[in-house]
Amino acid sequence: MTDNMTTARQYGAHVEREMRSILTPTRKALSSLYGMMQYHMGWVDETFSPDHSYPGKLVRPTILLLVCDAVGGDWKAALPAAAAVELLHNFSLIHDDIEDVSPTRRGRPTVWSLWGLAHAVNVGDIMYSYAYRAVSRLHGNGLSAETVHATLRLLNQACICLCEGQYLDLAFEGRVSVDMPLYLQMIEQKTASLIACAAEMGALIGGASPTVIQHYRRFGQQLGVGFQIMDDILGVWGDPTVTGKPTQDDLRARKKTFPVLHAMAVERDRGDSTLGDLYTEDEITDAQIDRMLEALEKAGSHQHATEVLADHRHKALQELRATGMHNAAQEALASLAASVLDRQY
Repeated sequence: MTDNMTTARQYGAHVEREMRSILTPTRKALSSLYGMMQYHMGWVDETFSPDHSYPGKLVRPTILLLVCDAVGGDWKAALPAAAAVELLHNFSLIHDDIEDVSPTRRGRPTVWSLWGLAHAVNVGDIMYSYAYRAVSRLHGNGLSAETVHATLRLLNQACICLCEGQYLDLAFEGRVSVDMPLYLQMIEQKTASLIACAAEMGALIGGASPTVIQHYRRFGQQLGVGFQIMDDILGVWGDPTVTGKPTQDDLRARKKTFPVLHAMAVERDRGDSTLGDLYTEDEITDAQIDRMLEALEKAGSHQHATEVLADHRHKALQELRATGMHNAAQEALASLAASVLDRQY
């Protein structure tokens, strides 16, 4: 194993094979439906010809498999669960692109922008269904019915949390300001819940004790919150040539992200409303972006976000150490966590 995100790509090849075996057309008349799913996954292009586009970071399934390995389980037996987590994540991305009217994802046109809203909703729905079918494949890998049912419950609860978090995120769009505690609740549900679920699933399938399982869950929760804060930092200050997103994309979209909400709170304490006023403008120009960046700098929001991110990194690694596991998989988990929270894309 390596000490960076290459680990995700190594495990990702196994997860991809599992998902390919799941997302296979059942009839010729349905080939385009499955082609749209495979397009989103990066396996084919928009003509459904073979392609090898960027499949995403594959952090969630990798965490699941590494945790399973770390607690002494057979990570290959956990592949159906890893596929389920990644399929559920991608179902949420397809629907998220529709809800955010996002024209691109991973450097390519989104499903809805190519084939329309109706097809995209349906593609997301069937991918959601296949996530649950994937878990049932655990039965054939020697796992008990009790473990499979517990895994299903975890996946279901994570999906509920994810959708509740998405509701809060959408609701924020209609608000002038959002309290930081509510924002943190949103990212705990929308982003962290599935990462925590992946870690907990891996420990459960690997046969860990309830105490160890909870430490891994809390590890995933802290990592997930940090993951989103890192995304928020990159959304404002990331290099567009690395992130693949336009410069200051989150500011242009008026997204209420961690650094923005911090700056707005600092301004309120100072009796100022510069950033809040700019967020209500009908059109965001380059000059207004510059003023937003000045407001963020004046509030010290980049530094604050970085400090909070470091705190979540510390807490995640603390939970990892509390599991008491000492092996190569555990070391790879720690390295992956550090890579995820110190990435440039």
